[in-house]
Formats: sequence, C-alpha cells, structure tokens
Amino acid sequence: YCDFVDIETKLQYAIFVNAATKGDGYLEQAEHILDLLVKIQESSDSFPVELEGIFKGISLLEVHCIAQIGLLDYANVTRIARTMNLTRGGVSKVCKRMAVKGLLEGYQRPNNNKEICYRLTGAGRKVYIEHEKIHNKARQEEMVLLGAFNESEQAVILRFLSGVYQLHN
Repeated sequence: YCDFVDIETKLQYAIFVNAATKGDGYLEQAEHILDLLVKIQESSDSFPVELEGIFKGISLLEVHCIAQIGLLDYANVTRIARTMNLTRGGVSKVCKRMAVKGLLEGYQRPNNNKEICYRLTGAGRKVYIEHEKIHNKARQEEMVLLGAFNESEQAVILRFLSGVYQLHN
C-alpha cells in the first residue's frame, strides 16, 4: 500500500505539471483516472466474498506463492523468490507458514539432497485452482472490455499502464 501511495503522489505531481499547459478539463479527467486506480488497487487487495471460505486464513501473498509453486517445476525458495520479486528469506518464512497450514510440503529430489523443493498438498491445490479461476475470469472480462477500444486507443492504454508499472517497480 505504501508503494501505491508513493505512485499516487508522483502521478499527482505529473498531473499538476501537465494541467498548467493543458487546462482544467485535463486536470479533472486525470484526477478521475487516479481515483479509479486507487479503487482498483483497493479492490484487488481482497478476495471475492463468495470465495472467502477457501481462502480463509490465507494471505494474498500466500495465495500468490501457492500460484508460483503450482506453476514451477521443482519450486525451491530461490526460484519462487525470483518469480515473485521477493527475498529468499521472505519466501522461506511464507513457505514455512503455509506448510504449517497444510498447503504445501517440502521434499528433496533424489539427485540433490541439499535443495528443498515444495509441492502443493490437496488443500494447496484447491487454493491454486480457485486462484487460477479468478484470474481467468478477470482476464476474459478484461478482454471483452478491451474489445471496445480500437488499436490506437489500446496503444495509449498500454503506454499508460506500462508507465504506472514502471513507477511501481
């Protein structure tokens, strides 16, 4: 959340600078865009009400870690950390918490006794599948929405969202 607040501050400054040359309509529209970005961020920090049961007691970070373990072959702390842009220590702590919750288990590959890899348990697999369903549904809805914009409008949207992403990372 703190990172997003910093992004919002940077965007507000850019809007202020551009409003001086582009007029009041620009400022009003830009502020509306910022308000929508904040609402999108806030709504993406929680699970849909109908799925709270399966995600009960599981943080969003844990769900995304489960997603990476479900996607990666031989998911170890280093691979998970790299794909999630987190520290190995942070991933290790999250994996230990999830193991206690019965969402994953550690194992060693026969050819490497030093490396601990993780795989999902049945409960972890259920969370993984539901998370994938949420993302697939959102992607389909967003594709329908994007269909309302022509190619040049989509290029502007892409440029804007890429800029927001760069501010965030």
